[in-house]
Amino acid sequence: MQASNNSPKGECTIDWKRGDLLGVGTFGRVYQAFDNNSGALIAVKQVPSTNLSPEQTEQITNEIRVMENLRHEHIVQLLGTQQKSGFFNILMEFVAGKSLDSILTKFGALSEPVTRKYTRQLLSALAYCHTAGVVHRDLKGKNILIDPNGNLKLADFGSAKKAQRMLGGGAVVVLSWWWIACCNRLCCVCVRVCHLL
Repeated sequence: MQASNNSPKGECTIDWKRGDLLGVGTFGRVYQAFDNNSGALIAVKQVPSTNLSPEQTEQITNEIRVMENLRHEHIVQLLGTQQKSGFFNILMEFVAGKSLDSILTKFGALSEPVTRKYTRQLLSALAYCHTAGVVHRDLKGKNILIDPNGNLKLADFGSAKKAQRMLGGGAVVVLSWWWIACCNRLCCVCVRVCHLL
């Protein structure tokens, strides 16, 4: 998805209107929005710009720095940032669909072919991140979005860090135990899928 007037530093002049609330995070809320210039739907994370601690400001700045250079088909794209009306706005690609967490809750265990597909897409996104020296650090079902065509997008880089160096030049995959328990079918075939990539 291309955003209008996206500058290299992430600051943009997209003229947008806020729509429905999509979710609530640690520092702010994420809304669906309408780009008045292109007609595209986008997602906007709004963080109140007042009363932020230096640590909170650093975490938000880090999220933007990490996302600025990530361009992958299975990672939610940063379109830019804006500061206006008492909010710091992070404009991102909108992914119509649901989180993997909500899909598992509503529909139950995934079939092996779907598990294989999602695992391959997730590992592709993670391998790209690790090649770029980025470790996500908050991998869980709520941060994995599934679009209406059944394709996966990794989201929420608020806890991500740029790695100083990678051990042995390879990628390290870290999954939380909660996520493994919640998505055990997805993780059970992970090793088999790695051999298929």
